[in-house]
Amino acid sequence: MISFQKALGNVKRIRYITKTFLKYGFGPLIYELNLAPLLTAIMRFITPKQNKEISTLPPAVRFRKLLEDLGTTFIKVGQFLASRPDILNDEFITELKKLQDNVPYLAFDQIKPIIENSIKKPIETVFLKIDPTPIASASIAQVHRAVLIDGREVAVKIKRPNIKEIIIQDITIMHFFANIAEKYIQEARQIQLKKIVDELSEQITKELNFELEIFYIKKFKDFFKDNGLLLFPEVIEEYSSNEIIVMNMINGTRIDNIEVLRQKNLNLKEIAKNGVNFYMKQVFEFGFFHADPHPGNLLITDDGKIAVLDFGIIGKVDSMLLEHLSSIFVCLIKLDIDGLVSELIEFKIISEDSDIRKIKLDLMDVIMPVYGKNIGDIDSVKMFHDIIKIGRKYRFNFPVDYLYIIKTFAFLESIGKSLDPEFNVLNFAKPYAKKIIKNRYSYRAILKKKIKNLGEYNSIIESFPGDYRRIVNKIIQDKITFNFVHRGLEQFSSQMDKSTNRLSFSIVIAGVLLGSSIMVHSNIGPKLFGIPFLGLIGFVISILFAIGLLIGIIRSGKLW
Repeated sequence: MISFQKALGNVKRIRYITKTFLKYGFGPLIYELNLAPLLTAIMRFITPKQNKEISTLPPAVRFRKLLEDLGTTFIKVGQFLASRPDILNDEFITELKKLQDNVPYLAFDQIKPIIENSIKKPIETVFLKIDPTPIASASIAQVHRAVLIDGREVAVKIKRPNIKEIIIQDITIMHFFANIAEKYIQEARQIQLKKIVDELSEQITKELNFELEIFYIKKFKDFFKDNGLLLFPEVIEEYSSNEIIVMNMINGTRIDNIEVLRQKNLNLKEIAKNGVNFYMKQVFEFGFFHADPHPGNLLITDDGKIAVLDFGIIGKVDSMLLEHLSSIFVCLIKLDIDGLVSELIEFKIISEDSDIRKIKLDLMDVIMPVYGKNIGDIDSVKMFHDIIKIGRKYRFNFPVDYLYIIKTFAFLESIGKSLDPEFNVLNFAKPYAKKIIKNRYSYRAILKKKIKNLGEYNSIIESFPGDYRRIVNKIIQDKITFNFVHRGLEQFSSQMDKSTNRLSFSIVIAGVLLGSSIMVHSNIGPKLFGIPFLGLIGFVISILFAIGLLIGIIRSGKLW
Protein backbone atom coordinates (compact mmCIF):
# COMPACT_ATOMS: atom_id res chain seq x y z
CA MET A 1 0.00 0.00 0.00
CA ILE A 2 1.24 3.50 -0.77
CA SER A 3 1.96 5.28 2.53
CA PHE A 4 0.32 8.57 3.50
CA GLN A 5 3.75 10.16 3.94
CA LYS A 6 4.83 9.17 0.44
CA ALA A 7 1.69 10.69 -1.12
CA LEU A 8 2.09 13.81 1.03
CA GLY A 9 5.53 14.29 -0.55
CA ASN A 10 3.66 14.98 -3.80
CA VAL A 11 1.38 17.56 -2.19
CA LYS A 12 1.86 20.13 -4.97
CA ARG A 13 0.73 17.65 -7.59
CA ILE A 14 -2.18 16.53 -5.38
CA ARG A 15 -3.17 20.18 -5.01
CA TYR A 16 -3.13 20.69 -8.79
CA ILE A 17 -5.13 17.48 -9.38
CA THR A 18 -7.69 18.56 -6.78
CA LYS A 19 -7.95 22.03 -8.30
CA THR A 20 -8.44 20.57 -11.78
CA PHE A 21 -11.16 18.17 -10.59
CA LEU A 22 -12.98 21.13 -9.08
CA LYS A 23 -12.46 23.21 -12.23
CA TYR A 24 -14.18 20.59 -14.40
CA GLY A 25 -17.08 20.06 -12.03
CA PHE A 26 -15.97 16.84 -10.31
CA GLY A 27 -15.75 18.39 -6.83
CA PRO A 28 -18.36 16.05 -5.28
CA LEU A 29 -16.09 13.09 -6.07
CA ILE A 30 -13.20 14.72 -4.18
CA TYR A 31 -15.37 15.41 -1.13
CA GLU A 32 -16.87 11.92 -1.24
CA LEU A 33 -13.39 10.52 -0.52
CA ASN A 34 -13.56 12.00 3.02
CA LEU A 35 -10.22 13.72 2.49
CA ALA A 36 -11.10 16.78 4.57
CA PRO A 37 -8.10 16.45 6.95
CA LEU A 38 -5.67 16.23 4.01
CA LEU A 39 -7.36 18.79 1.79
CA THR A 40 -8.00 21.47 4.43
CA ALA A 41 -4.55 22.98 3.94
CA ILE A 42 -4.67 22.45 0.17
CA MET A 43 -8.08 24.07 -0.28
CA ARG A 44 -6.86 27.36 1.21
CA PHE A 45 -4.89 27.92 -1.98
CA ILE A 46 -7.66 26.85 -4.37
CA THR A 47 -10.41 28.95 -5.78
CA PRO A 48 -12.77 26.31 -7.18
CA LYS A 49 -14.32 28.45 -9.87
CA GLN A 50 -15.85 26.64 -12.80
CA ASN A 51 -16.48 28.88 -15.80
CA LYS A 52 -19.85 28.81 -17.48
CA GLU A 53 -18.49 27.32 -20.70
CA ILE A 54 -17.16 24.24 -18.89
CA SER A 55 -20.31 23.81 -16.77
CA THR A 56 -22.50 23.46 -19.89
CA LEU A 57 -20.41 20.60 -21.34
CA PRO A 58 -21.58 16.97 -21.01
CA PRO A 59 -19.84 14.98 -18.21
CA ALA A 60 -17.95 12.79 -20.71
CA VAL A 61 -16.48 15.83 -22.47
CA ARG A 62 -15.53 17.44 -19.15
CA PHE A 63 -13.84 14.19 -18.09
CA ARG A 64 -11.83 14.03 -21.33
CA LYS A 65 -10.76 17.66 -20.97
CA LEU A 66 -9.87 17.03 -17.33
CA LEU A 67 -7.49 14.21 -18.34
CA GLU A 68 -5.94 16.36 -21.08
CA ASP A 69 -5.37 19.16 -18.58
CA LEU A 70 -3.69 16.79 -16.09
CA GLY A 71 -1.14 15.72 -18.69
CA THR A 72 0.73 12.63 -19.87
CA THR A 73 -0.17 10.03 -17.24
CA PHE A 74 -3.82 10.93 -17.18
CA ILE A 75 -4.02 10.92 -20.97
CA LYS A 76 -2.74 7.32 -20.71
CA VAL A 77 -5.47 6.71 -18.12
CA GLY A 78 -8.05 7.91 -20.63
CA GLN A 79 -6.62 5.75 -23.42
CA PHE A 80 -6.60 2.77 -21.06
CA LEU A 81 -10.21 3.39 -19.99
CA ALA A 82 -11.23 3.77 -23.65
CA SER A 83 -10.43 0.06 -24.01
CA ARG A 84 -12.47 -0.83 -20.89
CA PRO A 85 -16.15 -0.85 -21.85
CA ASP A 86 -16.66 -3.12 -18.85
CA ILE A 87 -16.07 -0.04 -16.64
CA LEU A 88 -17.42 2.99 -18.54
CA ASN A 89 -20.53 3.49 -20.66
CA ASP A 90 -20.62 4.18 -24.40
CA GLU A 91 -20.72 7.98 -24.05
CA PHE A 92 -17.47 8.07 -22.06
CA ILE A 93 -15.75 5.42 -24.23
CA THR A 94 -16.55 7.37 -27.41
CA GLU A 95 -15.22 10.61 -25.93
CA LEU A 96 -12.04 9.05 -24.51
CA LYS A 97 -11.16 7.53 -27.89
CA LYS A 98 -10.39 11.09 -28.99
CA LEU A 99 -7.35 10.95 -26.71
CA GLN A 100 -5.59 8.59 -29.16
CA ASP A 101 -4.32 11.53 -31.22
CA ASN A 102 -3.63 15.28 -31.06
CA VAL A 103 -1.22 15.21 -28.09
CA PRO A 104 0.74 18.51 -28.23
CA TYR A 105 4.35 17.93 -29.27
CA LEU A 106 7.49 19.29 -27.64
CA ALA A 107 9.82 21.72 -29.40
CA PHE A 108 12.88 20.08 -30.96
CA ASP A 109 15.19 22.02 -28.59
CA GLN A 110 13.74 19.95 -25.75
CA ILE A 111 14.14 16.67 -27.67
CA LYS A 112 17.63 17.16 -29.11
CA PRO A 113 19.52 16.61 -25.79
CA ILE A 114 17.76 13.26 -25.31
CA ILE A 115 18.93 12.09 -28.76
CA GLU A 116 22.53 13.19 -28.15
CA ASN A 117 22.64 11.64 -24.66
CA SER A 118 21.39 8.38 -26.13
CA ILE A 119 23.71 8.12 -29.16
CA LYS A 120 26.59 9.69 -27.15
CA LYS A 121 27.61 11.76 -30.16
CA PRO A 122 26.77 15.18 -31.60
CA ILE A 123 23.55 14.82 -33.55
CA GLU A 124 25.20 16.07 -36.76
CA THR A 125 27.63 13.11 -36.79
CA VAL A 126 24.79 10.58 -37.09
CA PHE A 127 21.94 12.39 -38.83
CA LEU A 128 22.18 14.34 -42.04
CA LYS A 129 18.94 16.07 -41.08
CA ILE A 130 15.99 15.70 -38.71
CA ASP A 131 12.61 17.31 -39.30
CA PRO A 132 11.95 19.43 -36.16
CA THR A 133 8.19 18.91 -36.54
CA PRO A 134 7.19 15.37 -35.54
CA ILE A 135 5.10 13.16 -37.82
CA ALA A 136 3.41 11.67 -34.74
CA SER A 137 3.08 12.83 -31.15
CA ALA A 138 1.82 10.66 -28.30
CA SER A 139 1.76 10.97 -24.53
CA ILE A 140 5.02 9.06 -23.95
CA ALA A 141 7.01 9.75 -27.14
CA GLN A 142 7.02 11.61 -30.43
CA VAL A 143 8.33 10.46 -33.81
CA HIS A 144 10.50 12.55 -36.16
CA ARG A 145 11.41 11.91 -39.78
CA ALA A 146 15.19 11.94 -40.32
CA VAL A 147 17.97 10.98 -42.72
CA LEU A 148 21.12 9.19 -41.54
CA ILE A 149 24.60 10.23 -42.70
CA ASP A 150 24.62 7.23 -45.06
CA GLY A 151 21.42 8.50 -46.75
CA ARG A 152 18.91 6.06 -45.22
CA GLU A 153 15.55 7.61 -44.41
CA VAL A 154 14.53 6.74 -40.85
CA ALA A 155 11.91 7.41 -38.20
CA VAL A 156 13.21 8.37 -34.76
CA LYS A 157 10.92 7.64 -31.80
CA ILE A 158 12.04 9.75 -28.83
CA LYS A 159 10.85 9.43 -25.25
CA ARG A 160 9.68 12.70 -23.70
CA PRO A 161 12.08 14.25 -21.14
CA ASN A 162 11.58 13.21 -17.48
CA ILE A 163 8.53 11.23 -18.54
CA LYS A 164 9.35 8.28 -16.26
CA GLU A 165 9.60 10.46 -13.15
CA ILE A 166 6.36 12.26 -14.02
CA ILE A 167 4.48 9.00 -14.53
CA ILE A 168 5.86 7.39 -11.35
CA GLN A 169 4.73 10.43 -9.34
CA ASP A 170 1.22 10.35 -10.83
CA ILE A 171 0.87 6.57 -10.43
CA THR A 172 1.87 6.92 -6.76
CA ILE A 173 -0.89 9.49 -6.27
CA MET A 174 -3.39 7.31 -8.16
CA HIS A 175 -2.61 4.36 -5.85
CA PHE A 176 -3.11 6.65 -2.87
CA PHE A 177 -6.52 7.87 -4.07
CA ALA A 178 -7.59 4.36 -5.19
CA ASN A 179 -6.95 2.99 -1.69
CA ILE A 180 -9.07 5.76 -0.16
CA ALA A 181 -11.80 5.41 -2.81
CA GLU A 182 -12.20 1.68 -2.19
CA LYS A 183 -12.53 2.42 1.51
CA TYR A 184 -15.33 5.00 1.17
CA ILE A 185 -17.01 4.49 -2.23
CA GLN A 186 -18.94 1.31 -3.00
CA GLU A 187 -18.62 1.68 -6.78
CA ALA A 188 -14.82 1.84 -6.43
CA ARG A 189 -14.87 -1.47 -4.56
CA GLN A 190 -17.19 -3.04 -7.12
CA ILE A 191 -14.95 -2.22 -10.08
CA GLN A 192 -11.81 -3.09 -8.06
CA LEU A 193 -10.25 0.32 -8.58
CA LYS A 194 -6.91 -0.64 -6.99
CA LYS A 195 -6.59 -3.55 -9.42
CA ILE A 196 -7.34 -1.23 -12.36
CA VAL A 197 -4.61 1.19 -11.23
CA ASP A 198 -2.20 -1.77 -10.91
CA GLU A 199 -3.03 -2.89 -14.47
CA LEU A 200 -2.59 0.65 -15.76
CA SER A 201 0.74 0.96 -13.94
CA GLU A 202 1.94 -2.31 -15.46
CA GLN A 203 0.92 -1.25 -18.98
CA ILE A 204 2.58 2.16 -18.77
CA THR A 205 5.76 0.65 -17.31
CA LYS A 206 5.99 -1.63 -20.35
CA GLU A 207 5.34 1.26 -22.75
CA LEU A 208 8.20 3.18 -21.12
CA ASN A 209 10.54 0.26 -21.81
CA PHE A 210 11.81 0.89 -25.36
CA GLU A 211 14.16 -2.10 -25.12
CA LEU A 212 11.11 -4.33 -24.64
CA GLU A 213 9.42 -2.71 -27.66
CA ILE A 214 12.53 -3.38 -29.77
CA PHE A 215 12.40 -7.03 -28.66
CA TYR A 216 8.77 -7.37 -29.78
CA ILE A 217 9.43 -5.69 -33.14
CA LYS A 218 12.11 -8.30 -33.85
CA LYS A 219 9.90 -11.13 -32.53
CA PHE A 220 6.98 -10.18 -34.79
CA LYS A 221 9.32 -9.68 -37.74
CA ASP A 222 10.79 -13.14 -37.25
CA PHE A 223 7.45 -14.92 -36.81
CA PHE A 224 5.95 -13.38 -39.98
CA LYS A 225 9.17 -13.45 -42.05
CA ASP A 226 7.56 -15.75 -44.64
CA ASN A 227 4.53 -13.48 -45.10
CA GLY A 228 5.39 -11.17 -47.97
CA LEU A 229 2.19 -9.16 -47.47
CA LEU A 230 3.31 -7.65 -44.15
CA LEU A 231 5.95 -5.05 -43.31
CA PHE A 232 7.55 -4.38 -39.93
CA PRO A 233 10.07 -1.68 -38.96
CA GLU A 234 13.77 -2.55 -39.24
CA VAL A 235 15.38 -1.36 -36.00
CA ILE A 236 18.82 0.23 -36.39
CA GLU A 237 20.16 -1.08 -33.09
CA GLU A 238 23.47 0.82 -33.05
CA TYR A 239 21.56 4.07 -32.54
CA SER A 240 18.64 2.68 -30.49
CA SER A 241 18.37 2.52 -26.71
CA ASN A 242 15.83 2.72 -23.90
CA GLU A 243 15.38 6.41 -24.75
CA ILE A 244 15.09 6.40 -28.55
CA ILE A 245 14.29 3.89 -31.31
CA VAL A 246 15.74 4.52 -34.77
CA MET A 247 14.07 2.46 -37.51
CA ASN A 248 13.68 2.55 -41.26
CA MET A 249 10.96 4.86 -42.53
CA ILE A 250 7.88 3.09 -43.94
CA ASN A 251 5.68 5.30 -46.10
CA GLY A 252 2.07 4.47 -46.72
CA THR A 253 -1.59 5.45 -46.46
CA ARG A 254 -3.58 5.03 -43.24
CA ILE A 255 -5.81 1.99 -43.47
CA ASP A 256 -8.91 4.10 -42.79
CA ASN A 257 -8.22 6.50 -45.67
CA ILE A 258 -10.49 4.52 -47.98
CA GLU A 259 -10.82 7.16 -50.70
CA VAL A 260 -7.05 7.43 -51.23
CA LEU A 261 -6.70 3.63 -51.23
CA ARG A 262 -9.35 3.42 -53.96
CA GLN A 263 -7.59 6.10 -56.01
CA LYS A 264 -4.46 3.94 -55.91
CA ASN A 265 -6.48 1.03 -57.39
CA LEU A 266 -5.66 -1.26 -54.47
CA ASN A 267 -7.69 -4.43 -53.81
CA LEU A 268 -9.53 -3.44 -50.64
CA LYS A 269 -11.06 -6.91 -50.13
CA GLU A 270 -7.60 -8.45 -50.17
CA ILE A 271 -6.31 -5.86 -47.70
CA ALA A 272 -9.20 -6.65 -45.31
CA LYS A 273 -8.55 -10.39 -45.66
CA ASN A 274 -4.79 -10.06 -45.14
CA GLY A 275 -5.27 -7.78 -42.14
CA VAL A 276 -7.69 -10.06 -40.32
CA ASN A 277 -5.60 -13.16 -41.06
CA PHE A 278 -2.58 -11.33 -39.60
CA TYR A 279 -4.45 -10.77 -36.34
CA MET A 280 -5.98 -14.27 -36.26
CA LYS A 281 -2.53 -15.82 -36.56
CA GLN A 282 -1.30 -13.60 -33.75
CA VAL A 283 -4.06 -14.63 -31.36
CA PHE A 284 -4.48 -18.28 -32.31
CA GLU A 285 -0.95 -19.30 -33.32
CA PHE A 286 1.70 -16.76 -32.27
CA GLY A 287 0.62 -16.27 -28.63
CA PHE A 288 1.36 -12.51 -28.79
CA PHE A 289 -0.75 -9.86 -30.47
CA HIS A 290 -0.50 -6.18 -31.36
CA ALA A 291 -2.92 -4.76 -28.76
CA ASP A 292 -3.10 -1.15 -29.98
CA PRO A 293 -4.76 -1.50 -33.38
CA HIS A 294 -5.86 1.96 -34.44
CA PRO A 295 -5.63 3.38 -37.99
CA GLY A 296 -2.48 5.37 -37.24
CA ASN A 297 -0.60 2.14 -36.52
CA LEU A 298 -1.56 0.38 -39.77
CA LEU A 299 -0.37 1.78 -43.10
CA ILE A 300 -0.99 0.44 -46.59
CA THR A 301 1.95 0.75 -49.00
CA ASP A 302 1.48 1.58 -52.68
CA ASP A 303 1.87 -2.12 -53.58
CA GLY A 304 -0.87 -3.18 -51.12
CA LYS A 305 1.26 -4.45 -48.23
CA ILE A 306 0.24 -3.81 -44.62
CA ALA A 307 2.84 -2.00 -42.50
CA VAL A 308 2.43 -2.50 -38.74
CA LEU A 309 3.78 0.22 -36.43
CA ASP A 310 4.12 0.90 -32.67
CA PHE A 311 4.66 -2.20 -30.54
CA GLY A 312 4.33 -0.48 -27.15
CA ILE A 313 1.23 -2.44 -26.12
CA ILE A 314 1.40 -6.22 -26.64
CA GLY A 315 -1.23 -8.71 -25.49
CA LYS A 316 -0.46 -12.30 -24.59
CA VAL A 317 -2.43 -15.50 -25.14
CA ASP A 318 -1.45 -18.64 -23.21
CA SER A 319 -2.81 -22.12 -23.95
CA MET A 320 -5.56 -21.82 -21.32
CA LEU A 321 -6.84 -18.50 -22.68
CA LEU A 322 -6.55 -19.81 -26.24
CA GLU A 323 -8.75 -22.84 -25.51
CA HIS A 324 -11.21 -20.64 -23.66
CA LEU A 325 -11.47 -18.15 -26.55
CA SER A 326 -11.95 -20.97 -29.02
CA SER A 327 -14.79 -22.37 -26.91
CA ILE A 328 -16.36 -18.91 -26.66
CA PHE A 329 -16.24 -18.48 -30.46
CA VAL A 330 -17.83 -21.90 -30.99
CA CYS A 331 -20.57 -21.13 -28.44
CA LEU A 332 -21.31 -17.83 -30.17
CA ILE A 333 -21.37 -19.46 -33.58
CA LYS A 334 -23.69 -22.22 -32.30
CA LEU A 335 -25.67 -19.65 -30.25
CA ASP A 336 -25.16 -21.91 -27.21
CA ILE A 337 -26.02 -19.72 -24.18
CA ASP A 338 -25.64 -22.44 -21.53
CA GLY A 339 -22.25 -23.40 -22.92
CA LEU A 340 -21.21 -19.73 -23.08
CA VAL A 341 -22.12 -19.09 -19.43
CA SER A 342 -20.46 -22.33 -18.27
CA GLU A 343 -17.27 -21.36 -20.09
CA LEU A 344 -17.31 -17.87 -18.54
CA ILE A 345 -17.83 -19.35 -15.06
CA GLU A 346 -15.05 -21.91 -15.54
CA PHE A 347 -12.67 -19.13 -16.60
CA LYS A 348 -13.72 -17.13 -13.49
CA ILE A 349 -15.07 -14.21 -15.52
CA ILE A 350 -18.49 -14.78 -13.95
CA SER A 351 -18.57 -15.38 -10.21
CA GLU A 352 -20.52 -18.45 -9.09
CA ASP A 353 -22.24 -16.16 -6.58
CA SER A 354 -23.75 -14.10 -9.42
CA ASP A 355 -27.39 -14.39 -10.46
CA ILE A 356 -26.72 -16.93 -13.23
CA ARG A 357 -30.38 -17.14 -14.28
CA LYS A 358 -30.61 -13.37 -14.88
CA ILE A 359 -27.30 -13.38 -16.74
CA LYS A 360 -28.55 -16.16 -19.05
CA LEU A 361 -31.81 -14.27 -19.69
CA ASP A 362 -29.91 -11.09 -20.57
CA LEU A 363 -27.56 -13.05 -22.85
CA MET A 364 -30.62 -14.54 -24.56
CA ASP A 365 -31.77 -11.00 -25.43
CA VAL A 366 -28.41 -10.46 -27.13
CA ILE A 367 -27.95 -13.81 -28.87
CA MET A 368 -31.49 -14.94 -29.78
CA PRO A 369 -32.13 -12.11 -32.29
CA VAL A 370 -29.32 -13.49 -34.46
CA TYR A 371 -30.50 -17.10 -34.11
CA GLY A 372 -30.81 -18.77 -37.49
CA LYS A 373 -28.87 -16.06 -39.31
CA ASN A 374 -25.99 -16.91 -41.59
CA ILE A 375 -22.70 -16.27 -39.78
CA GLY A 376 -21.80 -13.68 -42.40
CA ASP A 377 -24.95 -11.71 -41.54
CA ILE A 378 -24.23 -11.47 -37.80
CA ASP A 379 -23.08 -8.09 -36.50
CA SER A 380 -20.34 -9.48 -34.27
CA VAL A 381 -19.21 -6.04 -33.02
CA LYS A 382 -22.70 -5.26 -31.72
CA MET A 383 -22.94 -8.72 -30.17
CA PHE A 384 -19.57 -8.36 -28.38
CA HIS A 385 -20.54 -4.84 -27.35
CA ASP A 386 -23.85 -5.99 -25.85
CA ILE A 387 -22.13 -8.85 -23.98
CA ILE A 388 -19.67 -6.34 -22.51
CA LYS A 389 -22.61 -4.18 -21.38
CA ILE A 390 -24.02 -7.21 -19.58
CA GLY A 391 -20.58 -7.72 -18.05
CA ARG A 392 -20.62 -4.12 -16.81
CA LYS A 393 -24.07 -4.66 -15.29
CA TYR A 394 -23.10 -7.86 -13.42
CA ARG A 395 -19.45 -6.89 -12.75
CA PHE A 396 -17.77 -9.59 -14.83
CA ASN A 397 -14.07 -9.98 -14.05
CA PHE A 398 -12.53 -9.56 -17.52
CA PRO A 399 -8.72 -10.06 -17.69
CA VAL A 400 -6.93 -7.19 -19.47
CA ASP A 401 -5.68 -9.36 -22.35
CA TYR A 402 -9.25 -10.61 -22.82
CA LEU A 403 -10.47 -7.03 -23.30
CA TYR A 404 -7.56 -6.27 -25.62
CA ILE A 405 -8.70 -9.16 -27.82
CA ILE A 406 -12.31 -7.94 -27.86
CA LYS A 407 -11.08 -4.43 -28.70
CA THR A 408 -8.91 -5.87 -31.49
CA PHE A 409 -11.75 -7.88 -33.02
CA ALA A 410 -14.11 -4.90 -32.80
CA PHE A 411 -11.51 -2.82 -34.65
CA LEU A 412 -11.06 -5.55 -37.29
CA GLU A 413 -14.81 -5.74 -37.86
CA SER A 414 -15.13 -1.96 -38.13
CA ILE A 415 -12.17 -1.38 -40.46
CA GLY A 416 -12.92 -4.59 -42.39
CA LYS A 417 -16.45 -3.44 -43.25
CA SER A 418 -15.15 -0.05 -44.40
CA LEU A 419 -12.81 -1.90 -46.80
CA ASP A 420 -15.31 -4.61 -47.75
CA PRO A 421 -19.05 -4.23 -46.94
CA GLU A 422 -19.43 -8.05 -46.96
CA PHE A 423 -16.67 -8.53 -44.39
CA ASN A 424 -17.45 -10.44 -41.16
CA VAL A 425 -14.77 -11.22 -38.60
CA LEU A 426 -16.55 -14.39 -37.35
CA ASN A 427 -16.14 -15.94 -40.80
CA PHE A 428 -12.37 -15.72 -40.35
CA ALA A 429 -12.36 -16.72 -36.66
CA LYS A 430 -14.44 -19.88 -37.18
CA PRO A 431 -11.79 -22.11 -38.85
CA TYR A 432 -9.10 -21.04 -36.34
CA ALA A 433 -11.39 -21.74 -33.37
CA LYS A 434 -12.50 -25.10 -34.75
CA LYS A 435 -8.89 -26.10 -35.33
CA ILE A 436 -8.04 -25.34 -31.70
CA ILE A 437 -11.10 -27.24 -30.44
CA LYS A 438 -10.28 -30.18 -32.70
CA ASN A 439 -6.71 -30.28 -31.41
CA ARG A 440 -7.99 -29.98 -27.85
CA TYR A 441 -10.07 -33.16 -28.17
CA SER A 442 -7.77 -35.08 -30.48
CA TYR A 443 -6.52 -38.52 -29.43
CA ARG A 444 -2.97 -37.18 -29.07
CA ALA A 445 -4.06 -34.22 -26.89
CA ILE A 446 -6.19 -36.43 -24.63
CA LEU A 447 -3.37 -38.98 -24.28
CA LYS A 448 -0.90 -36.19 -23.46
CA LYS A 449 -3.26 -34.81 -20.82
CA LYS A 450 -3.78 -38.26 -19.27
CA ILE A 451 -0.02 -38.85 -19.10
CA LYS A 452 0.41 -35.47 -17.44
CA ASN A 453 -2.35 -36.26 -14.92
CA LEU A 454 -0.76 -39.64 -14.15
CA GLY A 455 2.50 -37.88 -13.44
CA GLU A 456 0.74 -35.47 -11.06
CA TYR A 457 -1.09 -38.35 -9.33
CA ASN A 458 2.22 -40.15 -8.95
CA SER A 459 3.77 -37.04 -7.36
CA ILE A 460 0.87 -36.80 -4.90
CA ILE A 461 1.21 -40.48 -3.96
CA GLU A 462 4.98 -40.17 -3.52
CA SER A 463 4.72 -37.04 -1.35
CA PHE A 464 1.76 -38.32 0.74
CA PRO A 465 3.72 -40.28 3.43
CA GLY A 466 6.01 -37.31 4.14
CA ASP A 467 3.11 -34.81 4.15
CA TYR A 468 1.07 -37.10 6.44
CA ARG A 469 3.99 -37.48 8.88
CA ARG A 470 4.58 -33.69 9.04
CA ILE A 471 0.89 -32.98 9.71
CA VAL A 472 0.70 -35.61 12.49
CA ASN A 473 3.88 -34.24 14.10
CA LYS A 474 2.48 -30.70 14.07
CA ILE A 475 -0.78 -31.91 15.66
CA ILE A 476 1.17 -33.76 18.38
CA GLN A 477 3.33 -30.67 19.04
CA ASP A 478 0.21 -28.43 18.98
CA LYS A 479 1.67 -26.29 16.15
CA ILE A 480 -1.30 -26.39 13.74
CA THR A 481 -2.53 -22.86 13.01
CA PHE A 482 -5.53 -21.65 11.02
CA ASN A 483 -5.69 -18.35 9.16
CA PHE A 484 -9.05 -16.58 9.03
CA VAL A 485 -9.84 -13.77 6.60
CA HIS A 486 -12.34 -11.20 7.87
CA ARG A 487 -14.08 -9.62 4.91
CA GLY A 488 -15.36 -6.10 5.52
CA LEU A 489 -13.87 -6.00 9.05
CA GLU A 490 -12.06 -2.70 8.31
CA GLN A 491 -15.34 -0.98 7.49
CA PHE A 492 -16.97 -2.48 10.60
CA SER A 493 -14.01 -1.32 12.72
CA SER A 494 -14.28 2.19 11.25
CA GLN A 495 -18.01 2.33 12.08
CA MET A 496 -17.30 1.09 15.60
CA ASP A 497 -14.67 3.82 16.05
CA LYS A 498 -17.15 6.46 14.95
CA SER A 499 -19.85 5.09 17.26
CA THR A 500 -17.41 4.98 20.20
CA ASN A 501 -16.27 8.54 19.53
CA ARG A 502 -19.87 9.77 19.40
CA LEU A 503 -20.69 7.94 22.64
CA SER A 504 -17.61 9.44 24.35
CA PHE A 505 -18.53 12.88 23.03
CA SER A 506 -22.09 12.47 24.35
CA ILE A 507 -20.78 11.53 27.81
CA VAL A 508 -18.54 14.63 27.82
CA ILE A 509 -21.54 16.82 26.86
CA ALA A 510 -23.63 15.21 29.58
CA GLY A 511 -20.83 15.77 32.12
CA VAL A 512 -20.44 19.44 31.23
CA LEU A 513 -24.22 19.88 31.30
CA LEU A 514 -24.48 18.17 34.71
CA GLY A 515 -21.61 20.27 36.16
CA SER A 516 -23.16 23.45 34.84
CA SER A 517 -26.53 22.54 36.39
CA ILE A 518 -24.90 21.98 39.79
CA MET A 519 -23.13 25.36 39.61
CA VAL A 520 -26.35 27.16 38.63
CA HIS A 521 -28.28 25.36 41.38
CA SER A 522 -25.57 26.26 43.98
CA ASN A 523 -25.84 29.93 42.94
CA ILE A 524 -22.15 30.66 43.62
CA GLY A 525 -19.43 32.67 41.82
CA PRO A 526 -19.71 35.74 39.55
CA LYS A 527 -23.06 36.19 37.84
CA LEU A 528 -24.36 37.36 34.46
CA PHE A 529 -28.05 38.30 34.19
CA GLY A 530 -28.45 36.83 37.65
CA ILE A 531 -27.11 33.40 36.58
CA PRO A 532 -23.73 32.03 37.76
CA PHE A 533 -21.28 32.89 34.94
CA LEU A 534 -19.41 29.53 34.88
CA GLY A 535 -22.67 27.58 34.80
CA LEU A 536 -23.96 29.73 31.93
CA ILE A 537 -20.73 29.19 29.93
CA GLY A 538 -21.08 25.44 30.56
CA PHE A 539 -24.64 25.45 29.18
CA VAL A 540 -23.55 27.35 26.04
CA ILE A 541 -20.64 24.96 25.41
CA SER A 542 -22.92 21.94 25.93
CA ILE A 543 -25.47 23.30 23.43
CA LEU A 544 -22.79 24.00 20.82
CA PHE A 545 -21.28 20.52 21.28
CA ALA A 546 -24.73 18.93 21.05
CA ILE A 547 -25.55 20.84 17.83
CA GLY A 548 -22.20 19.78 16.32
CA LEU A 549 -22.85 16.15 17.25
CA LEU A 550 -26.37 16.28 15.79
CA ILE A 551 -25.10 17.81 12.52
CA GLY A 552 -22.46 15.05 12.24
CA ILE A 553 -25.08 12.34 12.75
CA ILE A 554 -27.49 13.93 10.23
CA ARG A 555 -24.70 14.27 7.60
CA SER A 556 -23.89 10.57 8.01
CA GLY A 557 -27.48 9.77 7.00
CA LYS A 558 -27.95 7.57 10.07
CA LEU A 559 -30.14 9.71 12.34
CA TRP A 560 -33.02 7.21 12.33
